Amino acid sequence: MTGQTVSFKSLQDQCRAAAFGDLPWNSLLESICHWVDGDKAMFFSSSPSGSYQVPYSFNFDLSDVKRYNSGLNQCDPRLNYSKRTLEGMTKTGQQYVLNDDLKGTAYYNEVYVPEDIGDSLYSVILDSVQTGRQALSIHRSFQKEPFQSKDIKKMQALLPYLIDAYSYSVSVACHIGKKTYDKSASALINSDLLVAPLTGNLSKVLSDCELLKCSGNFLRPGNQTIKEYLSVAIGHAKHGQKSSAKLKLETESSVLDLNYVSLIIQKIPDAIGWMNSEEDFVMVQASIERKNTFPLNAEIFAGTFKLTLAEQRLIGCLHAEDDLRLAAARCDISYETARWHVKNILQKTLYPRRQDLIRAVRELDLSNAK
Repeated sequence: MTGQTVSFKSLQDQCRAAAFGDLPWNSLLESICHWVDGDKAMFFSSSPSGSYQVPYSFNFDLSDVKRYNSGLNQCDPRLNYSKRTLEGMTKTGQQYVLNDDLKGTAYYNEVYVPEDIGDSLYSVILDSVQTGRQALSIHRSFQKEPFQSKDIKKMQALLPYLIDAYSYSVSVACHIGKKTYDKSASALINSDLLVAPLTGNLSKVLSDCELLKCSGNFLRPGNQTIKEYLSVAIGHAKHGQKSSAKLKLETESSVLDLNYVSLIIQKIPDAIGWMNSEEDFVMVQASIERKNTFPLNAEIFAGTFKLTLAEQRLIGCLHAEDDLRLAAARCDISYETARWHVKNILQKTLYPRRQDLIRAVRELDLSNAK
């Protein structure tokens, strides 16, 4: 395959396919490399330490890629220069550091192969807190001419489509198997519980959950049981097994305490595989579910007579079935406490018996309201 056999329209279509997870990112990388007549290529993904990791490469020896990810990335002499390049911009390697200036450096001595790489074309795809810094580097051998301004212009034309593909892939991945809730967030987490945000505010979603918090870029389990669950779930997710759990919220934002955080931990979808450089991260989705089964009649009735939150709960439970013991158990109170609440409710609503009260709630009879 040569640069002439890959059309710009084909690359646009491939960018969109990769965003949906319908095309492997390394296949897209190969096509881009051929399009600008390169010999090798790699996607770069920033790590928490600020260095680059290589999640995908084309035509590189995999052992060299592994060496780069394992330490050579820390001494890449072009790293600091490249990070001054803005999102959506392309430069050649020679614009950063000339080949002659690389000779003799520790990095050069480690990676140099005679007559191998003569020049590179470096493009910044994304650079944000949510996605980290994502870039693309295409290399040419010494047998070819260094990259020219026309090559930079070709990459500049393609970059908007790559940026859209990367950005849209996050949205696609975060809606896989996900319902719509009042509050939700998604992030990448690794075995150390390091958090890389994707969408939403995970700290806010977990703010009322005592069993799990998110602070300082880390998930903080509330006890050993939750810590062990996360460890097992992350391990399973790396092998493609999805797990879910529900954690109770401590706040009482509705009259029935049926609010909880739903967690889904799963393997990173193909659409955002470019973010998982070391295959150490998995995706977590956290959503606040409000299972509000409180009957509308009971809600209006309770509001009309200005019942307390505890009284509202009891009314809601009694609405379905007039059984005080069952209602007390559902409200997590003793039978005697439930009787005491009923006595207070009868005084406020002016009904003589509990049966009259429940009938009034079901029929929304507000005739006793003052």
